Amino acid sequence: MSPRLDAGFFRKIPGTATDCYRFVLSKSNHATSATSRTPALFVWPGIISRIMGLSIGETLRAMFKDSRQRTRIFTSVPTNLAIARNPEENNVFLDRTMDTSDHEHSIIESENAIMCCFENCPPIHPDRLIYSVAGIVFDYSSPRPFGGPRRSPGYLNFAGDTPGELLTYIIREAFAAYWSLHGESALNFVVGSVNKVLQWHMESKKSQMDEVMLRGMKRAGHSVESSGLTIVPEDLRDLREDSDAKTVFFTPNREATEE
Repeated sequence: MSPRLDAGFFRKIPGTATDCYRFVLSKSNHATSATSRTPALFVWPGIISRIMGLSIGETLRAMFKDSRQRTRIFTSVPTNLAIARNPEENNVFLDRTMDTSDHEHSIIESENAIMCCFENCPPIHPDRLIYSVAGIVFDYSSPRPFGGPRRSPGYLNFAGDTPGELLTYIIREAFAAYWSLHGESALNFVVGSVNKVLQWHMESKKSQMDEVMLRGMKRAGHSVESSGLTIVPEDLRDLREDSDAKTVFFTPNREATEE
């Protein structure tokens, strides 16, 4: 498995150094392996065809009909828009009043708006928020161009070395999908992810932010592990009191119990 592909989560290690985590593979990762899926691939069409009275060909066409319709092509011409900042709420939104047809300008304006929000979130470093956004966006279940097949999602195309390049990549890819007549789903997803991270920061959800930030670093290829442990870099730590300090996450579904 690629070091940037995972089906697990980061668990905080009690009794260790501050902000020290261990990556734990999800049990569901084994349940969805190719060997476990293969029998169902051949057995289910036969069973369904007998029940419905259809041929195997008709059954397979019905089963894969939805997968063919997942990629929607929009024929309307994209309007000029950009991601803009709401200074009162310190969050972002899609601005449809952008008076330019310059794609590069839209990307620069969008990146500036997001960075302005991040820089107004003291006392943490903006890179912590960038990696947190990547932790949400970089997932196989995300809209294209970030998601895709579990073993080859779109985010694996990222090859940058810095958080700045990571943010630029996320914004550029979302706009590329929009300008390619694939609708606004990727842009809306990025805007929603940025606002979710900003909200978590305002609510001091430190543990939740640590987990999603480490996931973003891992999937961007920027994380460094030592002896199986992942330690949050000092300059990316949030030293405020954690509002989730009494919550322990045991599974990727974030089921929690009180200590």
